[in-house]
Amino acid sequence: MRETELPNRQGTHPRQRVKLPFPVCLNLFRQTTTLLAVLMASVSLAGREARAAEAGTVKHEIKLNAHEGDRWDFDVTQKSSSKTEITVGGQPRAVEQALSSRRKGALEVLAVKDGQPTTVKVTFDKDSVTSANTGGVASDQPFPLAGKTVIIRRDEAGKVTSDAEGLDAATAQEVGRVLDPDTSLYPPHAVSVGDEWKADTAALAQQFQLGQGDQISIKCKLQGFGKVGGRPSAEISAAGSVSKNEQGIITHIDLSGVTQVDLATGQTLQSDILGKIGIKGSRDMQGPNGQPVSIQATGEGSLEVHQTVRPADALAAAHADAPPHTGSDFPAPGPAPAGHGDAGPFLGTFKDETLTAEFHEAGDGLAGTLTLKEKKLPVSAHVESGKLVGTFEASGSKFDFTASIDGNVMTLRSGSKTYTLRKPADNPLDPGSGEQPKPKNPLDVQ
Repeated sequence: MRETELPNRQGTHPRQRVKLPFPVCLNLFRQTTTLLAVLMASVSLAGREARAAEAGTVKHEIKLNAHEGDRWDFDVTQKSSSKTEITVGGQPRAVEQALSSRRKGALEVLAVKDGQPTTVKVTFDKDSVTSANTGGVASDQPFPLAGKTVIIRRDEAGKVTSDAEGLDAATAQEVGRVLDPDTSLYPPHAVSVGDEWKADTAALAQQFQLGQGDQISIKCKLQGFGKVGGRPSAEISAAGSVSKNEQGIITHIDLSGVTQVDLATGQTLQSDILGKIGIKGSRDMQGPNGQPVSIQATGEGSLEVHQTVRPADALAAAHADAPPHTGSDFPAPGPAPAGHGDAGPFLGTFKDETLTAEFHEAGDGLAGTLTLKEKKLPVSAHVESGKLVGTFEASGSKFDFTASIDGNVMTLRSGSKTYTLRKPADNPLDPGSGEQPKPKNPLDVQ
């Protein structure tokens, strides 16, 4: 069968060259949410146990560790929205655009070298689709590989090919990145719970195609150990920002999120990333008549990525018979903290006219977001004595909240404010956008 050569991570296609502010945002969105590269970033808490000389803290090396025969079902959704005002030659124009995509399917690792996948088989579900809405006009673009299976391989010379033919440049690049797992967030040394480290800025700069004067800074932290779907996992948080200057127009993205990593296999099981986008600047370019034209741009937006990965049936059964390794590689996951109870009633979406609360399982507790007046606030919580107890983050600060449940009604309290939220019949998605709140409790506003 004919093999199609795919662009590697360094490859750039003409359609990706940025001309106007929102394409800058879109390019960063695509780079930030690289679908299968994230999916294949198989982190393994393997390895050599070391103890700090004074504290006696167990440390772990986090590294890429794919295995031949690994099989995973994945479901990844991405959303971005922006409102930008572009002034060309003194004439302003407002541009509103929303993008969303879903990639769902199954992945099997067929060959591995030094922990790196060299051949994989990916089957994309028919529900894999990309949608756009520009100025109120919506359009759906079926993913070219929806409902199809593709085999991707890298040869000894490093050339990446697939058996899919006739792919457009963007799809070819997306597929080609499957064999380039993103290890930029891995710590450069062994870490223990509570340790922090800076992400690999050189690798990130390459991913975001950053140039001279562009900036990126991401800080990571090993938060602890828990369970996802009953599987022992490690919780890693990441937060930071990216700034890219395209000839005077600057796109700035603030990012934060939490990733749950399976201890038995090293696969990412759950990841939720939120971002706020700001666009500002000006540049000169040649107009239709050959004369120079000045362009000014200001705008804001948001992006979010939600990833769920679970072992395929055969792999899940194998791991059910063989409990997670708890010898010298990592500590045996302990029981849930005292007071943690049934989280079921708190799962899902609850809302009123001003506040939307969304919760899902994460570790031994819950995670999610509070959306207040289009501002998304990351949440971490657990059930204690029948109530939800947790914190949410706003502008780098954390604030406490509690919630109780009565049927489909949730009563949420933070500071001196009380919100009565109801679970709707459907769970609508809310991309959210807006300005960051000042460092005060945004739920406790009189």
